[in-house]
Amino acid sequence: MKYNNLNVPEQIKTGLIISAFENSIDYNKLEEYTDILREEMLSNNFPPIKGFPRIISEDDIDREFLTGELVEEHHIGKLAWMVTDGHHRSLANIAANVPYVRTELDYSCITNEEELNQYN
Repeated sequence: MKYNNLNVPEQIKTGLIISAFENSIDYNKLEEYTDILREEMLSNNFPPIKGFPRIISEDDIDREFLTGELVEEHHIGKLAWMVTDGHHRSLANIAANVPYVRTELDYSCITNEEELNQYN
């Protein structure tokens, strides 16, 4: 599947997830999800995190990945995932040291009719 001429990955490394917007975190939910993921790892039944792929550019320098690591020049050109739904699941995967998280295109991020038509 393509989005803005980028292939939408089925999974992304947990170290390459960026929040598309600020999201408040329920730490009890985060702890619960982390415990489940530590036990189940990649065999978990959580739904994929939603969002959209984005190539990291100079404009992203000094933003933070959900890991807390700053986006730096050496990240430019890498594919990141801008998460719109699934912040708790993303953070739990990171805390549980799960290497990858499943992804799904969030159709609310489609910005024009041409993009929408390619999925019908």
